Amino acid sequence: MTYKELLHQVSFDEIVPFIKRYHGWNALALYKIHYDYLRHLTPELGERTTAVVSNGELDESWPEPHLNAHPLEGDYWEHSLAKELIIEPDVKASLAEIAMCCLWHTSFWGFTEEQRDERFEKLDYYAEDMLDHDITRLRAMKVIRAVESAGGKVPSIKKYLKVRAFHNTIRSKCKELKSHRKPFAKAGIRRSSMRSYARHIIRKEYYNRIWVASEVVRAILKSPMAQVEDLKPLFLCEHMQSYEHKTLAYDSQKRVAWMKELIEKYEAYNMPPLKNCVVCIGTSSAHPFRVEEASIIECIVSRCSGSNLFYIYTDEDLAQDMKVTTVFYE
Repeated sequence: MTYKELLHQVSFDEIVPFIKRYHGWNALALYKIHYDYLRHLTPELGERTTAVVSNGELDESWPEPHLNAHPLEGDYWEHSLAKELIIEPDVKASLAEIAMCCLWHTSFWGFTEEQRDERFEKLDYYAEDMLDHDITRLRAMKVIRAVESAGGKVPSIKKYLKVRAFHNTIRSKCKELKSHRKPFAKAGIRRSSMRSYARHIIRKEYYNRIWVASEVVRAILKSPMAQVEDLKPLFLCEHMQSYEHKTLAYDSQKRVAWMKELIEKYEAYNMPPLKNCVVCIGTSSAHPFRVEEASIIECIVSRCSGSNLFYIYTDEDLAQDMKVTTVFYE
């Protein structure tokens, strides 16, 4: 039995009870997305054609009985799907748990193509000896340039410092830095260097704030319904939670049901929503947004008590599916 064959023998609802054990929390929507995506992929034989499913060792980090599946982690998903699963004789787990173990391993680099590619891009940057704050700045600059190309302007650091949550974050990090001042002083670091490091904290948090808003900003800018002024509340909000879900129904007539199930049954928005909401929906021109699909927007915005906006845009790469980018903020 190959990994791909296993996924077609076990329903996702059978896998659900094992998600918390392997992932640490009920990431239902993420695993549903990964499950549906892998079931649709075409397997391809790689260098290693088998993977061994065995009982994992119990230790302080993992005291509960669990499985391992090696080698699946880090391989191309198409190659992993083609691997014959060799289940060791002492493994008494159900097929559902074996499937969950395999999903856990193959999701190491991300649950979707986009997440995987973003992780690999970051590894490429590391290979160029770039630090995390430099990578964040590089990614934020892409957002800044996109906003400027649309005729807008991202707020300055000075304006961000007037945002209470941003200011409090800076103050907290500087306070932590201050608590380490004595060890730094003993190491011969001057007070001026400490002030310089504080400025570094501000810049890092500034670029991180911009990057957090990047998905919804890019989606809004694709829409002919958008005004560049609509972006300002997102950049200068106190708090933000962002989600991006691409339906994996592979059928334009089924994408509403797929997305509603992800929201209502599999907790796609697993954090308590903030007061306001923006929803962006992308579809291809061959399978455009339909009136009945507004029920997805209603399902999302009903979670909020404040203002809400929605935007529609075209993305030919989506084929029969749709991408739903959502941000909750206040």
